[in-house]
Amino acid sequence: MPYTEEEYKRMIEYLGLDKEKPKAPKEDPNKPLVSVSQVGKPEDYIQLPQGSDIILVSKYRLSLDNKVQEAANSLSLSLSNTKQEQNGRNYIGNIDWFDALKLNLELNGFTLNLKQFTDFIMFLNSGEDIYDGAGNKILKEEIRNIYNEITEKRDPWRAEWLDADFKVKNKALGKLIINYNHKLVNGVLVPDNIEDLIWPIKKDCYVNLDFNNQGMPTTESSVQNYVQGSNFYHYYPRDDNNSVAGFRADSGWAYLVCYWTPGNSSAELGVRHAFFHRK
Repeated sequence: MPYTEEEYKRMIEYLGLDKEKPKAPKEDPNKPLVSVSQVGKPEDYIQLPQGSDIILVSKYRLSLDNKVQEAANSLSLSLSNTKQEQNGRNYIGNIDWFDALKLNLELNGFTLNLKQFTDFIMFLNSGEDIYDGAGNKILKEEIRNIYNEITEKRDPWRAEWLDADFKVKNKALGKLIINYNHKLVNGVLVPDNIEDLIWPIKKDCYVNLDFNNQGMPTTESSVQNYVQGSNFYHYYPRDDNNSVAGFRADSGWAYLVCYWTPGNSSAELGVRHAFFHRK
């Protein structure tokens, strides 16, 4: 026998079907991001959006602490803090490209490739709200200081290795390969990405801050002197099978170098730690 209208109403009230169900709380995109991959505090990292992923990028070049020392010991590396950033924070230098990449991988992170690095410095200079790894909005003044530490024209010079290695595919035709996103396999760096290099600019010159999907600059700057935030100098990769990438700034300019020798090292040349929060 069907319910009467009054019976149906009482049943709805009894079961609570007349009440709006509570909605699931929205996920805060800037909530604290904690990972075993981090070196130091979550506040020491910057959330860098990468599509549907978030990369946590250290605000600073890698410094020696207990966790880093443990990773260095497992790689049989002898490390020390050799230089300071302008804020007085020490960082590791005297480390070549191979050991820099291996160290970050041993720390369950990675070294930024060219695209990630250029995205990072563009993000720092974007004026957008930027959050740290604990979900706190970072003050604009701090963002500017981080950006200046990387790109400002001043002494002392400072630099960092990047995850990009260039090899010759066809020297006669001027074709190169870019290797990046390296992994550590039985103690050897093995690239996840091996691609024909797309490099629109095949000369040393100032370039505009626009980059292709490999992080290579795409247009020559109309201003051939350094203007921070508008251009930087670019040393193109050589066809020597011995060129890797890094970024440097000093009292004259800032420049993206794609022909550093991977076995070189200096006290001023460090590396920055990063890791994926979600992938």
